[in-house]
Amino acid sequence: MNYLRACLITLIFIVVPNLQAAGNVTFHAEPAAILAGDRSVICYEGSAPRTATVLPEHTYMEPGPKPNCVKVRPLTTTTYFIRGRDSHGDPYETSVKVTVKPATHIIWFYGSSPVVGPGESFTVCYGVEMADSVRLVQPRQEALTVSPNRCFSDQVSRTTRYTLEAKGPGGRIVRETFLVKVQP
Repeated sequence: MNYLRACLITLIFIVVPNLQAAGNVTFHAEPAAILAGDRSVICYEGSAPRTATVLPEHTYMEPGPKPNCVKVRPLTTTTYFIRGRDSHGDPYETSVKVTVKPATHIIWFYGSSPVVGPGESFTVCYGVEMADSVRLVQPRQEALTVSPNRCFSDQVSRTTRYTLEAKGPGGRIVRETFLVKVQP
């Protein structure tokens, strides 16, 4: 699989000869800083190389919006290198860094029991990371404390869906839900 991916990436960067020296090749990322789970597009510009390979090969890559670009989704901050040979056969290398910032994450959100009797108390627990705010949006609107480990007691009289919403940097929102069934 890695060999196939390396071939695909190499093919993406193969261009027609009649090129200048690769010393004029630049490599950039847009955006250069992303949240975990997001994608960046890395491209080379300038005098195009005769052949090139983007490294590291073990990261997620797919063809980009232009022939001289690839989409990447690194899990951590990663420096990508473009290595190859110019139209004269001379080797070159240049690099670009994609910084990955932690994204808002709901660690867990659950009820102590999936089935309760009408009006019976049960415990709701949640944990969030990298959140600016957290709130319960179902069965009611309620601001909660941002915490990696928090619980509270609740009661329901009918089957109820609970939804937790965490808002992080840049307004990014993540949600989790669970259902509590009420049986007499």
